[in-house]
Amino acid sequence: MKFLLPILGLLSALSINAKELTVVSYNIKHGVNMKGQLKLDDTASALSKLMPDVIALQEVDNETTRANKVAQTKYLADKLGMHHVFGKAIDLQGGGYGMAILTKFPILEQKVHRLPSVGEKRVALEVVVEPVKGKKMSFVCIHFDYASEKTRQPQIKTLLEALKSVKHPVVLFGDFNATPESPSIALFKKDWYNVPKEGPSLTYPADEPKSEIDFFMLRGLKTKGLKCTVIGDKNTSDHRPLLLKFKIN
Repeated sequence: MKFLLPILGLLSALSINAKELTVVSYNIKHGVNMKGQLKLDDTASALSKLMPDVIALQEVDNETTRANKVAQTKYLADKLGMHHVFGKAIDLQGGGYGMAILTKFPILEQKVHRLPSVGEKRVALEVVVEPVKGKKMSFVCIHFDYASEKTRQPQIKTLLEALKSVKHPVVLFGDFNATPESPSIALFKKDWYNVPKEGPSLTYPADEPKSEIDFFMLRGLKTKGLKCTVIGDKNTSDHRPLLLKFKIN
């Protein structure tokens, strides 16, 4: 019995931990820091310190000239020991440019949602994973247009319509390029929970942030008391990382 009790306690702790997820959103500016230096290892280090289970990355290069032909998604995933998928938005410099999702869990499904665009093409990247046996979740990385509400709102409406058919919980996270009071963010009020930030809320630019444009939006999850945190990294990218911890229903 003396040996059994510690074992039962350990199993109980593992069960609780298995249901708590740490997720991160980060616009990495293809590994370029605030000094204009390409330092992808610093990006990997910044992410590793957060000990994430799932990561959404925006502004990711795949074998472009400016990134020294490095497949940045795979490079970061290998450094962190995670599964990965890259979602290309545009062709660029002999490679691709878009976004990525890294996850500790095997990727069961993946989809690139093409969004209506004016100028630079935009996409959303969705993966389906099973963090707890029998409980699927979708994680959707976004990077909406920065230029205008006129362009951004159709992108949001298109994505929300595409996600209506998803019955399991969804985490939508990334660079929304819109402020909290904007009409763009208002489009999420009906069905989504915009996770409030605990402490400083501004995310861009990283050295002296003036705007809050990075968010977590949740659907189908318990949200009471849930808050996310802006990580105070001033140099690794031109955005600050955003971190959220939550328990699966």
